Amino acid sequence: LNGLIFKFNDNQISYRIQGTYYKEDDYSFRNNCKTCEEVNGNFKEFSLKIGFEKNIIYGAVQPFWGADFGSKMITFDGTAYDVTSGGKLYDVTVEKNGAVIYPFLGLKANFFSGQLTLSAEAGLDILFSNDKEVKTYAENSFTQDDFYRWGFYNKPLGMLSIQYNFGEN
Repeated sequence: LNGLIFKFNDNQISYRIQGTYYKEDDYSFRNNCKTCEEVNGNFKEFSLKIGFEKNIIYGAVQPFWGADFGSKMITFDGTAYDVTSGGKLYDVTVEKNGAVIYPFLGLKANFFSGQLTLSAEAGLDILFSNDKEVKTYAENSFTQDDFYRWGFYNKPLGMLSIQYNFGEN
């Protein structure tokens, strides 16, 4: 569980408001190439989106499509190590803040006379962000990069949800 979503339905379109938060304290990856450096640290991601979804057909199983619009904030604080010697190379802080568009397709199934819904959706995060990266080296010198970029992040399982419906279908 890493988010909440609220939907309001006007019998044609469901309007969505959602917020997600994800944190991983032991995040590690190889930077640049497999033999260059390994980076270990703390990763956090927060997003807040509003959007809509539209059912394609109505029944017990319903395919749907839609789009969300919002913002995403990502931070990473960590340390880079040389892969061969294991020595510390530098500390790194990365901040990524941007606007996101999330088009999606999904499938939902209703149970217990429509009171409970299970749904899954797949989509694509299209992110335009301002990225700031600061590297601090052992001799207290540092480099700072600040740039804008586009990112396209495929989400084969963008959201899996269990919903309780207060209204009637």
